[in-house]
Amino acid sequence: MAAMREVELDDPAPAPTASEPRNHRRRTRVLLATAGVVVLVALVGGQLVVNAHDRAAAAHLVGVVDDLASPPRVLREEPPQRSVMWRGAVDDDTVAVLQIADDGSQQLSATSTRTGDRRWTATLAGPSAPLSVDASTGEIHGDSTCTSPVEDPAPAHVVCLVSDGYSRVSPQLGSAAASQATTALPTTTVVDVVDTADGSVAAHWAVTGSAVLAPERDLVVVAGSDSAQLFVAAYALATGEQRWTARVPLVVPEPDSLVGRTTSLVRSGTDIAVETFGTRVLLDRHGGLVRGDLGTESTNVSFVSRTGLLQLQNGADYRATTTVVTTSSTSDVTVPGMPVRVGVDDGSLSDVVFTTGLGLQAWDVRTGAPRWHADDIHPSYADAIVLDGTLYVPTYAGVVALDGWSGHRHWQRGTTSPDLMTTDGDRVVVGWSQSDTLAAYARSTGEERWQIPYPQGIVALQQIGRRLYGQRTDRSLVALVSP
Repeated sequence: MAAMREVELDDPAPAPTASEPRNHRRRTRVLLATAGVVVLVALVGGQLVVNAHDRAAAAHLVGVVDDLASPPRVLREEPPQRSVMWRGAVDDDTVAVLQIADDGSQQLSATSTRTGDRRWTATLAGPSAPLSVDASTGEIHGDSTCTSPVEDPAPAHVVCLVSDGYSRVSPQLGSAAASQATTALPTTTVVDVVDTADGSVAAHWAVTGSAVLAPERDLVVVAGSDSAQLFVAAYALATGEQRWTARVPLVVPEPDSLVGRTTSLVRSGTDIAVETFGTRVLLDRHGGLVRGDLGTESTNVSFVSRTGLLQLQNGADYRATTTVVTTSSTSDVTVPGMPVRVGVDDGSLSDVVFTTGLGLQAWDVRTGAPRWHADDIHPSYADAIVLDGTLYVPTYAGVVALDGWSGHRHWQRGTTSPDLMTTDGDRVVVGWSQSDTLAAYARSTGEERWQIPYPQGIVALQQIGRRLYGQRTDRSLVALVSP
């Protein structure tokens, strides 16, 4: 705080008598000091209001964790879980898990993070000998998956795409050789809409497809492919009534071993990006074809979505390019480098594209003109964060916070690549796997707020919904919460 200076004010009032000067000056100084305190309190109060507003705004973003003002502690350990196909949060205290039971049945269960109590279990597919868990025949990986309506932190329903497809990795090969696993393509696929309040199946219908998305609270989109075409269908979430379908001929024939297994769906605003092998299209919310000319490369090409931006990555090394996809090819912008993947994103930098290849580059989203570059910053595999015009980048030499428009560096912490990076809106929370420490840094200054070692036995960190979890070597999870 700056020192308060004594100021003599011109006073148009009559000059004080001989007995008054000192008291008059004292009153003047007191009034000035009081005014200064009022101004200071107003400024501090205003800043607190701004900070509280920023935190409140960030707290509602997808990917933000619960408040971590103090170091988290181990809340509860979960038993080992095998053949987990999907995990997701259904509210602040409940995590749902889709897994294959020992008898081959597929179950979606919801458990309280705080107490460990099982809230409900929904059996979505009955016992199956091919899917049964048998360590002697290898590790089983089911094709089923679930999703919940986009950007809904407490969804009323979980949407599951349940099939009998699977792959089994030989115990001699190990999980690293999953590409050599025994594979069984699905023969039946259904959508189950599960009520998160009690686990009841609210809707059930048969579909054809391998990818599912709930882009809106009342809509389910399923996509898949065969040897000749990509097909997409939308259904009413509550009833399964079909809303629309779209079929697009494959640009590149899909190998028999990959048919139905490479399709993915990405939401982009109100549009939906769909890709499978070498075919990529952009559909509007009614199934109309917006773009069907998005490249024919079959490998190292993928959609990467950011708030306000749909990017198409072409290639996987320093020769890669990133295309900002628009509604017309004439307004697309292609720039060098792979897109920097962003997790938490408030949209404040939607006019800037960030890429990496030979350092970190920033480009104007409308023209493709370079804004700035940092040859010594090399983003690592964790997701970056965009908040209030600042880009927080995980690199192989620590975390760097930069002004997204100018590239000016605000702060840098750490010397190694982080295992995980997230935010609670006020702090950047980083897991340093090489030192087995979890730390929090003030978002604005980088000042360390706290640092703790990983709980005993934890080998990795992951985020599910708004909470952090530690993972042990036996795949059991440890819930971490602030006291």
